[in-house]
Amino acid sequence: QVFSLAYGGVHEELLSKGELKRAKVVTKKKGWRDDISGKNAVKVTEEGVRFRSYRDGSYFLLTPESTIQAQKAFAADIIIPLDELPPYHIDRDKLVESVERSHRWEARSLKEHLKDVKEQAMFS
Repeated sequence: QVFSLAYGGVHEELLSKGELKRAKVVTKKKGWRDDISGKNAVKVTEEGVRFRSYRDGSYFLLTPESTIQAQKAFAADIIIPLDELPPYHIDRDKLVESVERSHRWEARSLKEHLKDVKEQAMFS
């Protein structure tokens, strides 16, 4: 879902000569990650993940709650909570911070999911 919202969808990308666009990602200070153009593209905070659209430069925020709501609206059979996937070369302290944040996000996601289960499962 994050890919679809941030990059316009897998279907659209596959129609573009059958290959997905791949942006070179560089982690910068203060949690921002830069895309290939060097402009702020993604920022991870306790609140959620803020993306910059490659199409028009607008920003949008995905929170643990909003991702659950979106998947419920799509009538997903299995809901996947928002989490952070840090790069492999991250130092231990940042890795621990990332894992702990993902756990807090998962708790928020579960709380949102349990408001209206609708015969949907949540994978975590």
